[in-house]
Amino acid sequence: MLQPTSRRCCPRQPLRLSLVTDTSQLDAEYRTFVKQLHGDAVQTITDFTIFWDHFEAYVINGSDMGRTEESAQAEVDKYRSKHHPRLLRLAFGHPDPEVRYQAELLAQRMTPASISAIRAEESKSDSYRNAALNNGRESVGALRKAIYHAPFRDARPEPAYDGKRLAPVDPIPKD
Repeated sequence: MLQPTSRRCCPRQPLRLSLVTDTSQLDAEYRTFVKQLHGDAVQTITDFTIFWDHFEAYVINGSDMGRTEESAQAEVDKYRSKHHPRLLRLAFGHPDPEVRYQAELLAQRMTPASISAIRAEESKSDSYRNAALNNGRESVGALRKAIYHAPFRDARPEPAYDGKRLAPVDPIPKD
């Protein structure tokens, strides 16, 4: 924020402006902002964890749970309509860089998991499905940890996001 450092006494004297760089005030405002968003972030990961537990069991035990191609597609559609937009809101809107990174990584890792849910019966081996589910399970835990720790970070991170993907895309074994 720019503030005048001196008053103009005559029309020819330039107005001097200085940049307010009170980092303690900015850090406090950042922590307050993260704490305001914390409830929504916790609700998002709680809802996603409940979905993930059901989804993972469904993918692993699908034929025992009466999985059909239509029911598998319904599970994927539930993810795409409800949970994917909420993960992207965290990935692109949360002020904490670790929360953004983990949310984007989880959203990326859900694509292979979704494919394995739909095409589990076509798979010649379980390596693709296991890798997709392990990556997803790991990402759910990492996002829970990032959301939990976000309000406790003391230092305000420097903005460095350039709009490119933050998370690397994992290689998934081929069948």
